[in-house]
Amino acid sequence: DKEHDGELIETLQAYLDCDKSANKAAEKLYVNYRTLSGRLKIIRDISGIDFKNSAEMLAVRNGIVLFKMAETL
Repeated sequence: DKEHDGELIETLQAYLDCDKSANKAAEKLYVNYRTLSGRLKIIRDISGIDFKNSAEMLAVRNGIVLFKMAETL
């Protein structure tokens, strides 16, 4: 994510916080809907995440929490 100035983690977190609404997440991040969609595509391509799999989404959300905790150490 450092290659993308941390925007991918922020994008993923916003997307999940907005109940997977790309429109709401784009508004929250103050970016264009197409920008957000492009970032989500990059995330999908890099990680292989299935955004429709609820168990996988829970694991991703937990991973983001752990990642943010590790950053503060």
